[in-house]
Amino acid sequence: MQWLNKGARMRWVDKAPLPFDHGVSLSDATPPQLEWMASKTERCIKTGAWVRARRRRHVSRVFLVPKPGTNKWHLVMDFRWSNAHCVKSRCKMEILKMLRRLAKPNDWCISFDLQDGYHVVGIDPLFHEYMQFDVWGELFQCGALPFGWNDSPRTFVKVMKVLVECLRSPRSVKGAEAAKRKHLGERCDGAGQFAAGVCGREEHQQGARVLHYMDDFLLLLSSRIEALRARELTSRVLVRLGLSRNEKKGQWEPTQLVEHLGLEVDLKVGQFRVTTGETAQDSSAVQGASQRGVATAEVKLAWQAWSDIEWWLRLPAQSRWDSRKIWRNPTRAKVPTNASLLAWGGVLNLKHAARGFWSDELRHLQIAHLELEAVYKTVQSFLRELTGKVVRLYCDNQAVVAMLSHSTSRNPELMRRMRRLWILLDLNDIEL
Repeated sequence: MQWLNKGARMRWVDKAPLPFDHGVSLSDATPPQLEWMASKTERCIKTGAWVRARRRRHVSRVFLVPKPGTNKWHLVMDFRWSNAHCVKSRCKMEILKMLRRLAKPNDWCISFDLQDGYHVVGIDPLFHEYMQFDVWGELFQCGALPFGWNDSPRTFVKVMKVLVECLRSPRSVKGAEAAKRKHLGERCDGAGQFAAGVCGREEHQQGARVLHYMDDFLLLLSSRIEALRARELTSRVLVRLGLSRNEKKGQWEPTQLVEHLGLEVDLKVGQFRVTTGETAQDSSAVQGASQRGVATAEVKLAWQAWSDIEWWLRLPAQSRWDSRKIWRNPTRAKVPTNASLLAWGGVLNLKHAARGFWSDELRHLQIAHLELEAVYKTVQSFLRELTGKVVRLYCDNQAVVAMLSHSTSRNPELMRRMRRLWILLDLNDIEL
């Protein structure tokens, strides 16, 4: 709550950076960029996100990154020099993977984005000078969280926890308001009226299951009627907390099919799906970059990375790889595997065994290759029993465990074998 009162503060590793000046930004902007930037500047000054600076102290660069498919840009602020002196922090995000635990079959949902979410949290005036930038001779400094400060995500997520708690547990709004008023030096005797105004007078009002990622919110409810009630509650909470919803984004009407965080979520069928637009857009971007020579001139890729990209581009627009089940089969299987320079073996649920000797072609390989091959052969041997299940694999080779955990390897031959294993698992709906 102190951040809402005084603004977020920068935490230095040792001491603040000495003054620096990286010059004027966007001097080569095109006419459309100039027009967009003028509108952006006016809006940010109006909301207090930017403040005009009087003297040059720590001037960084800013640049524009185009938004795909639009005539708009992202303004990115290069605060690397100031960030180098800040304490590095981590932030735990809620991602779509967590939907498996939050959502239930046949749920209903609504989703929304906050309007100018970062502008909600101010920067302590004592630290404005460390976030300066010069656009066409006009000197600005950030009065609210910018895109470019390394602590912006953590700060924003922590502040948004108040909103999330209100949506998950409406009756806790009373406590949140009391705490807010206490920190802001206001009277606390109106906390009960606040709770009644936000949550309504129904004591049985239930909260929603909320998936929160930065300024994107997905609310899950058991029925359409509950989703409508949650929508009304959300509107009241946003107004009371001084926040606004971006009406151009999100799904405000209750539905069982929603696009969220770049994926289509089907709660009725129980699937994640990649939208056709996203697939075509990504493919075009990769193909266009390769035609311009960007990939060879600026980004050096190993041959296995190129082969992965080529394989990906060959996938049809609609294929079995464009979707995944939200909920896995609760049935699990335990599979220990082992390998030596002579043979391999695996056991299913400590009951059924599979084994074999290495061929002359494989016998000369290093032990990590053989251990990975043993995993493949064991899965292949018990394919009928493992299809559609979650498999807990036990392997005593740490290199293989790391490769399977991260789905990658620096060794081209190991990468080839792992790709073959991944395709086998994917085709048979096996989660390792």
